[in-house]
Order: sequence, then structure tokens, then C-alpha cells
Amino acid sequence: MTEFVIPISYGSTEVIETGKWGFQKPETAFMTAPCQEACPAGNPIPQFLYFAAEGRYDDALRALLRENPFPGVCGRVCFHPCETHCNRGEYDESVSISAMERYVFDATLKRSPDIPSKSNPHPKQIAIVGSGPAGPFVCLFSYTVRASGDHLGGSKRAWRCDALGNSGIPTP
Repeated sequence: MTEFVIPISYGSTEVIETGKWGFQKPETAFMTAPCQEACPAGNPIPQFLYFAAEGRYDDALRALLRENPFPGVCGRVCFHPCETHCNRGEYDESVSISAMERYVFDATLKRSPDIPSKSNPHPKQIAIVGSGPAGPFVCLFSYTVRASGDHLGGSKRAWRCDALGNSGIPTP
């Protein structure tokens, strides 16, 4: 016959200072990653990094294009404040998010992603003026507007880019 030894304490457990937390359960909180909060373009950084790590570069590009129509440009010229807010930096070294964004764009350069256009229940005419940072963004996002039945107005010379797009960003 086997004997079982069970530790039993007949003394008080008041010396164990668990306080109120001994009866509390962990609480799950879904929060935005600090790198994504710091991103000026609002890119879904954890999502696109997950897809890139899995080798799903088309999905990574699709995730970036939902918020930013120029991931290749931003990967090259952005001052990447997301990297200074990266949680990985507390462990060893921050993830090079701008390099990953650049790589995802370059890896999918020959392919065109299938991005479904959204329908617009109130079609209107749209005119885009300026070739600064906002003009091309609006123009690219308006592509989904054109696909939904809206019409872009303007003259043929308005489709020329003279200012920042041609001279503000150095070419390699």
C-alpha cells in the first residue's frame, strides 16, 4: 500500500500578502500597437508585418494599400517614427518597418493587387488641384471613386505633375 503525503497547514495564511489581487482574473484589452499609433499614414503595421513574415507579400501590400496608396514612396522617404515606438526595441532592436514596407512594395512591383472598389450612393464630380503630397493621394484614392460611378473633372493638362512629384523626391 502506497502512502500519500499531503501538506496541510493548520496556521493562518495572513502572513501571505496577496491582498485583493489574489481573487482577480486577468483582463483582455485589445489596443493599437504603439508603432501603428506613431505611423503618420496610419498603416496597419502588425498586420502587414505578419503577412510579410508568412511570405504573403500580396496580402501585405493589400493591407498597406487600404490606408496608404504609396507604400513604396513612404517606405523610402518617411522619417519612420514607428520604429522608435516599436515594442521590440525594448528587447533588443526595433523592427526596420520602413525597409519592410519598401521590400513588400518592391517584391510585388510586377503584380497589380485586386482591391475591390467601394460603391458610392451619391455620385459627384471631383476635381483634384495640386501635385503636392495631398494631390496624388486624392487622385489614387479617387480611382476607387471612378470605379464606383463618379466622374473626375478637369482638363488634360491637369494630369501633369510639375511640383513635388518631379523634384521633391530624389531618384536613385
